[in-house]
Amino acid sequence: MQIGGKQAEWYFKGKPGDGVYLLFWKDRWLGDTLLKDRWPRLYSLESNKNCSISDRISHSGIAFLLGPGWNVWPSTVEEISETNDVNYMLNNIRFAGSKDVWKWDEEGSNHFSVANVKRMIRLDRNNNRTHLFKWESWIPLKINIHLWRAEMGRIPTRLALQRRQGLLKFYKHIQGPKWAKKLIRGIVMTTCWAIWNARNKKVFDNISPKVQEVVALVKSLSFLWIKNRSKFKSVLWKDWAVFPLCML
Repeated sequence: MQIGGKQAEWYFKGKPGDGVYLLFWKDRWLGDTLLKDRWPRLYSLESNKNCSISDRISHSGIAFLLGPGWNVWPSTVEEISETNDVNYMLNNIRFAGSKDVWKWDEEGSNHFSVANVKRMIRLDRNNNRTHLFKWESWIPLKINIHLWRAEMGRIPTRLALQRRQGLLKFYKHIQGPKWAKKLIRGIVMTTCWAIWNARNKKVFDNISPKVQEVVALVKSLSFLWIKNRSKFKSVLWKDWAVFPLCML
């Protein structure tokens, strides 16, 4: 599974305590790269490639240095350069002295928890979401499903995707409280449903519905649903029929 374009395991980062549990070469604990990938020549010389941090480093006063454990001692320019690089980085870290722990997130700063994983997955999905459709509770389920399938491109239609998306995000430009956006979104969904049915009658039954009939259907269906499927029980047909946005 990937989150933000990276494999999920990348978000685990070890925080050394005593260095007994975390693997020196194969766990991400120093920087953003596994040390076996950062210093491949040294890794090729390693006699114990599954060594822990405490197995691989030694103390020199308050500093940490690479300890012995090579099949062949580093001797080439590249190997010596990598050794110096490792020792430099080790001089800038401090161990807590407690047990090693795993952190979770891009910076490796939060404790691992199911809630943190779900938060990052949800954020990643929202950032990569290209679909605009939102389900509307006062509109029947079949209409919600129809619009969802239309946006996903699973219903044959001559409408261009750009035009379809323009309809679905129209409600976002409405000024007013949250219920006003819900009202407009529901009317747009009802309109799409009515147009779809009119189109099917034309294609399959060779019947050409009049525009007035489609408009009347939108008004009557939306009135029926808003009155019986929402909190707006007091809305009157005489007001709705003249101007469906009378409640705004």
